[in-house]
Amino acid sequence: MQSPKSFPHLEDRTNSPGVVGSSDDYVYAIWIVPAYSSDIEKRYRKFTKWALSHEDEFEDMQLPTAPHVTLARGINLKPGQSFVSVLRHIASKKVSSMDIKFGKLAVGDTYYERVYVQVERTPALNELQTAAYELADDTPDNKIVEPLMPLVYAKSVNHYYGTSDPVETFSSISSVKWENPSFLELVQVNKTTHQGIICDRIELS
Repeated sequence: MQSPKSFPHLEDRTNSPGVVGSSDDYVYAIWIVPAYSSDIEKRYRKFTKWALSHEDEFEDMQLPTAPHVTLARGINLKPGQSFVSVLRHIASKKVSSMDIKFGKLAVGDTYYERVYVQVERTPALNELQTAAYELADDTPDNKIVEPLMPLVYAKSVNHYYGTSDPVETFSSISSVKWENPSFLELVQVNKTTHQGIICDRIELS
């Protein structure tokens, strides 16, 4: 794992706030994450503190390891291939300026999309995702049809929080710009807990 000291804008989030469990049942995924000092990160931290204090009101709740947009899952590594070479290959395909736009806060129908923020498709996002798909297993489970940023994993939400301050914080996220720098990460994701261990990262601009 690369030291967070190499990235002054990004704190190592492998152990906070999610819990990383050891397991042989994992998949490699490509994430885009914001800078630790960004407005997105600050809103996410505020939301997760609130969610942890209301854990009993989410059935079987887990929190993402970090705020992220998943580009692809099931990344195949060739024998001897380094993590950073995978990331550099994907980043080399981006020709548009880095721009991610958010939609609405939403409640989904699956455990891993229980509470999330919609992400609109932009040229840069499409370029990175297309490059990531070239390295992924061609199975339906690895396709990210609609990009999103997950906030809470849970079997169900047992209360309505539409007017609470943390939820309102993310309800207005569509007006927030994705700030540079941002980071492309290769993450080993536990299929059971969906918590991620960062294998390597590079900076995107």
